[in-house]
Amino acid sequence: MKKIQSFLDKYDIILFDMDGVITNERHYWNTSALVLYDLFNSSEYFGDGEIDVNWAMQNRAALTSEIFCGDRTISLLKNKGVNSNWDIVYIVTCIMLMLEKKGIEKDYEAVYEYVQTLPDNALDIYTYISGAFMESSGKPMEWCERAGGLWQMAVSLFQEWYLGSERHPGMIAQETPLFSVEELAEIFAALTDAGKTLGYGTGRTAYEVEYPVKRWDFEQYFDGNRGVSYNTVEQGEENLRAAGDDVTLTKPHPYVFLKGLYGLDYSDKKLIDGDYDRSMIPKLLVVGDAGADILAAQAMDADFCAVLTGVSGQAARAYFEELGSTYILDSILDFME
Repeated sequence: MKKIQSFLDKYDIILFDMDGVITNERHYWNTSALVLYDLFNSSEYFGDGEIDVNWAMQNRAALTSEIFCGDRTISLLKNKGVNSNWDIVYIVTCIMLMLEKKGIEKDYEAVYEYVQTLPDNALDIYTYISGAFMESSGKPMEWCERAGGLWQMAVSLFQEWYLGSERHPGMIAQETPLFSVEELAEIFAALTDAGKTLGYGTGRTAYEVEYPVKRWDFEQYFDGNRGVSYNTVEQGEENLRAAGDDVTLTKPHPYVFLKGLYGLDYSDKKLIDGDYDRSMIPKLLVVGDAGADILAAQAMDADFCAVLTGVSGQAARAYFEELGSTYILDSILDFME
């Protein structure tokens, strides 16, 4: 019978990012491309006609490749710490609208080139892009900023495409794991049998992460007090605003993994103020595939295990080596001997 690798012996708690680690992120990227196609072709938004939803669904792979320049735009944004597909859509939408102001329409290479000029940290990107878009569009900051009017509109449309609506068939039913359910269950069972507590920190909403976890019967392996979703982040930001702290808690902020380590019921104010037992951190391993994950883990001085199953694949090895990842594996299958 296979056993877990010995390097895992030192850890009591393992927190996983989901997309690109356990779940297949391709459906999210396809949804992001469908949303951008809708936004810039439909007269309901910034286009001048109607779109054929069925045609778009059938051609979603080609649209994704075209809009994201063969995944290069997504890879670059993720390396800069952008964690959410909502935020990817928001950033690309702002850039496309700014380029349109200059007479450059639907030039996806130009979008990629613009992304190259953005700051190297996602939190700085949100500040930069909102200011640049406000200046270009002449619209108020309440419309231009992350979580503002444009962002909310893009998120609402994303959820229609992903979850389904009267107009959109929905992508969530096509959700697949990166590996077979049996292989992943064997890993989770071996980890829990070895006394490890498992949790996750994801940019997905609670429903979007619980749907596949329950469908594949993985719920039994994860500690219910250590499952951190975007809903947790939203509630945390709301709690802190009420306490006078206006802070963005999405990765690469370490909040998601701090919450997973200390539990959903731990005070958000204490987490932000650094009021927690730091002796627990050396017993934590964070597992992820993207820049947002390693930056968040390192911000709290946690060990990080990079897996090369994200958008950049094996090409991400040099990136994680440069950032000083504690471990780099081909995939979480390598947790087993």
